[in-house]
Amino acid sequence: MVVSPENAEKLITKAAAENLDAVVIATVTAGETQCKDDQAKLTMRWHGKIIANLKREFLDSHGAPRFADVIINAYSGQTSQIGLTGTAHSEDPQEQLEKIKTELGTLRSCSRRGLQERFDGSIGAATVLFPWGGKYQATPECGMAALLPAALQSGDANLSAELKNSITASLMSFGFDPALMEADPFNGAKAAVKEALAKFACLGGDYRKARLSMQEYFEKMDKSESWGKVTAALLGALEAQLALEVPAIGGKDSMSGSYRDPVHGIDLTVPPTMVVFAAGTTDAASVRSGTLSGKKGNPVILFYDDRENDEWETFKTNMQGLAKLSENGLVKSAYPAGAGGIGVTLALMAFGNMTGVEADSLFLSLLNDKTYPGAVLVELDGEAIGKSGGEALLGEALQNPVWKGVARTIVEPVFRINSSPYKQNASSAAVPLAELLEAFEAPLCNVYPQTIHGETTAMAVFPHGKKARKNSRTARSSSRPLVVLPVFPGTNCEWDMERAFSAAGARTQQVIFRNRNADDIAASIKELAYVINDAQIVALSGGFSAGDEPDGSGKFIANVFRAPAIADAVQKLLKKRDGLMLGICNGFQALIKLGLVPWGVYREAAETSPALTFNRIGRHVSRMIRTVTMPSSSPWLALEESGTVHILPVSHGEGRIVISRDHAETFFKSGQVPFCYSDRNGNPAMTEPDNPNGSDYAIEALTSPDGRILGKMAHSERCGQYVHINIPGNKFMKIFEAGVRYFS
Repeated sequence: MVVSPENAEKLITKAAAENLDAVVIATVTAGETQCKDDQAKLTMRWHGKIIANLKREFLDSHGAPRFADVIINAYSGQTSQIGLTGTAHSEDPQEQLEKIKTELGTLRSCSRRGLQERFDGSIGAATVLFPWGGKYQATPECGMAALLPAALQSGDANLSAELKNSITASLMSFGFDPALMEADPFNGAKAAVKEALAKFACLGGDYRKARLSMQEYFEKMDKSESWGKVTAALLGALEAQLALEVPAIGGKDSMSGSYRDPVHGIDLTVPPTMVVFAAGTTDAASVRSGTLSGKKGNPVILFYDDRENDEWETFKTNMQGLAKLSENGLVKSAYPAGAGGIGVTLALMAFGNMTGVEADSLFLSLLNDKTYPGAVLVELDGEAIGKSGGEALLGEALQNPVWKGVARTIVEPVFRINSSPYKQNASSAAVPLAELLEAFEAPLCNVYPQTIHGETTAMAVFPHGKKARKNSRTARSSSRPLVVLPVFPGTNCEWDMERAFSAAGARTQQVIFRNRNADDIAASIKELAYVINDAQIVALSGGFSAGDEPDGSGKFIANVFRAPAIADAVQKLLKKRDGLMLGICNGFQALIKLGLVPWGVYREAAETSPALTFNRIGRHVSRMIRTVTMPSSSPWLALEESGTVHILPVSHGEGRIVISRDHAETFFKSGQVPFCYSDRNGNPAMTEPDNPNGSDYAIEALTSPDGRILGKMAHSERCGQYVHINIPGNKFMKIFEAGVRYFS
C-alpha cells in the first residue's frame, strides 16, 4: 500500500488492531516529473549498504530486449486421445450406451469428487452453487458462483435485508482441453475461450460481460518450433477475443516445462497449455445449476456449431438464444458439452437428481472434437412452454440459433436411447443411471478415496430418554442479547456467525484476539473477558485457529479460554447470568477440549473422555450432509421439532466423535445429543457418505447437561436465500433464533 507520510502511522496502528504487522518498507523520493534523470532511481539498502541502484529508465524498459525466430507448424488435427466424443460414428443405442459408460470411466471424464472434497466448498456462507449439485450431489457444476462479500455493520439489526445479504454473484469458469491443445495450439486456444465463455453463460452470466485471464505453460523456449507453439496459441486466443469482443485483463505464463537429463536419455516437455478463465458478475437470482431438474417431460436441446456459418457468429447467436430463453423463463438447467460427447454430458446432468433421460440416437453424434467447445445442452421447462404464449416465446428465442432437440426427461431413473423411428429395425436400449454413476465415480477412488466403507461402530443408535420441549424459562435481562464473537488467528467464519445472529435480532460484537507479542496477548485477554462479562451469548466460530497446530484443532482457542480472567467471565456467564455458549466446527473442537461440552464445566480430558479426532477417511471433507433433530430440552433447540431433517455443509478434517458406549448411552438418554448425521429418510447414519467423518453413533453435536452449551460440526450459519441453491432440502436451522428468543 502506498500512503501519504502523515497517514503511515495511522495505517500501522489500525493494522495492529486487527492483529496484523505493518511496516514502512520504502519511500517514494520524487515523482517522474520532479527529478532529474540521474535522480529517478530505485535504490535498495541492506544493513546500510546499497545492494541495488537501478535507473527508472531501465525499469521502464522491462529488461533487455530479446528477439526470436518463430516457426508455426501445420498441425494435422490428430490427437493422442481416440474418439474425442465417445458416441460419434454410431447410431446403435446399445453400442452408444456402452461407449458412454466406457467414457465415464476414463481419466478425461471421470469423477474428481475425492479430490474436490479436500477444499472448502461452502466457506463464507456465500456459495451460490455447491460444487456438486442435486439431491444426490452427483452433478459436478461447470463453474463457480459465489455471492460478493457484503459488509455488515457490527451489532446493527436494523439494516434492511438487502444490505445484510449480497444479491450479486461472482462467476468463474475455465476452458482447456489438453488433447486439442497438443494437436493444434491455435484451435486449442480458440476452443478454450469458447468453452470458458459457454460455461459462464450456462451459469447464468452474460458472456459479453466476462473478462478473461490466460494461464500459459509451455516447454523451454530454445528453438523456433517451441516459440511457434506459444505464438499459435496466442494468435488463436487473440482471434477469439477480437471476434467475441471479450478482452483478457491479465494472465500468467511459464516457459520452463522441460526436463532434460542427457546422461539417462530423458527429454520431457509439457504439452502446450493455455487455460482460459472467464470471470464476471451477475444477479444472484440469475444463477442456475447444470443439474437436470427431476421433472418429467422437459425437452433437452443442443446449441452447437454446424460448421455451415462463421464459427464466431454461430457462437454469439447461440449464446443470445440461451439468454433469450432464460429471459423468458424457459430454462431449467444448462451445461456445456464436454469432450466425452453429448451422451456423457447428459449423464452428468442427470446424476444430480437421478433424473431419467430418453435420448435420440441420431443426435448423440452431432459433435466432434472441433465443434464440441462452445456447444451447450439446455433443459427447457415443459410446463412453462405449455402455458399460454409459451410456445411463441420458445419459437422467438430459437429462431436464429443452431439447435437440435436431443433428449427429454423421464420418471424412470435410467438413460434410454432410441434409434430413429424412421429407421428399419428401430431399437431401444437403457441402462440404470446408478450403473453409469458407479462407472463415473470408480476410476480414482483408490487415488482420492470418497468413503471408508462399513459402520464406524457395529452397533445401533441408543434409545433416547428426554422428549423435545419448548423452553419455558422466564425472560432474561435483555430483549436483544449481546453475542460476543472472538476472532482468533486462523478462524474464518465470524462474519457468517455474526450475520446469522444479527438476522435473528441479536446485538453482536467481534473481539479480535491479538497475539503479535506478549502485550497484545495480555490486552486481548483483558478485552475479551470484559466483553464476555457484558454479554449473554458467547459464540465460537469455525476455521483453523493457529493453523490447527500444534497437534490438533481448537487448542489455541481452548488455551485462551483457560486464561483465569476469561475462565472466570465464562463461569459467571453460565452460573450467574444463565448465559449461552455455541461452538461450530473449530469452536466445537475448543468446547470439547475445555470440557464445557459435554460436562458443562471446565474439566481436563480423561483417557475415556469424548473427543473429536481425524476423519476416518484420513482427509478434509467438504460436502452437504443431513442431520436429524433428536429429542432434547436444550434452549438452542426450542424452535426445532424432533425428527426434523436439515441439509447443511460440513468442512473439516477433525470432526469424528470418538465416545465410549457408556458415555454415549448416558448422553442419548439425557438428551445431550441434539443432532445426528442421517440418511435421506431421517434415520441416524453410521456410514459414509451420510456420516462424513465416521462419528460414533452418528453423533454430530453435543450439549452440556443443561443444554445451554451447544457444540456442533455442521455449519448452520452458512445459509441464505441464494446459498447452495442447487441443493434441495431444509437448509435453515433455527438455533440462532432460539438462542436470541431465550432472552425475550
